Amino acid sequence: MFSFLEKNSGLNFNCINFPTPLKQITKFEKINNVTVNVYSADDRGLIYPLRVSKNEKSDHFDLFFSSNEKSSHYSFIHNFSRLIRAQRTKHSSKLIICKRCFTTFSNKPNKNKPWGLLGLDRHQFMSSIVDVSMKISNLYKTNYGMIKLTKAEEIDYKNATTCHQYRASSRT
Repeated sequence: MFSFLEKNSGLNFNCINFPTPLKQITKFEKINNVTVNVYSADDRGLIYPLRVSKNEKSDHFDLFFSSNEKSSHYSFIHNFSRLIRAQRTKHSSKLIICKRCFTTFSNKPNKNKPWGLLGLDRHQFMSSIVDVSMKISNLYKTNYGMIKLTKAEEIDYKNATTCHQYRASSRT
């Protein structure tokens, strides 16, 4: 089965072990220039993301991971919207779904709510801004220690009368 999959898909599977741990998917993505999202289900049957790529490439795969005491298995998700729609809404119309947080967008125009692919693009843009702001916030929360000064630097610091002391350049 493995050699059949490798020959017919054109993908290199030599970089990963079987059964494949989630950590190795990043290596697989880099070698094959693809992106892979992995989802699973809890005890109630609700789908949740295990791993979501930051930027989805044109060569992209959504996989469903299932496991029990004896084995684990990845399955290809053919229709992501159909898989998630039942847990998000009772409507049967096709939805556009954010693969990170499962926010849904209808294909029908709505003047009061973002809709369609444009709604999804706006949502993803705002999510990326929130991610960046959280990273910046965490940087400011981090306490960086002072560099230990030598005796000479400590004396210079105590004797300094201005913030910056510029030495006269030797240019003529």
